[in-house]
Amino acid sequence: MAKHTLTQTPSILKERSKWLTDNNLVQQSDNENYIQAESSTINQENLYQAYKN
Repeated sequence: MAKHTLTQTPSILKERSKWLTDNNLVQQSDNENYIQAESSTINQENLYQAYKN
């Protein structure tokens, strides 16, 4: 184990991921307005423009 580092337990990783999602407005918009399908794609610029509007 490296010195002076915190151990990242599964619960820490889960809470960190939740915190990042909760504080990412673009991701929140995507989660609320889009359904991910394996065979579909979307242009990143178009997705961001939809968020801005």
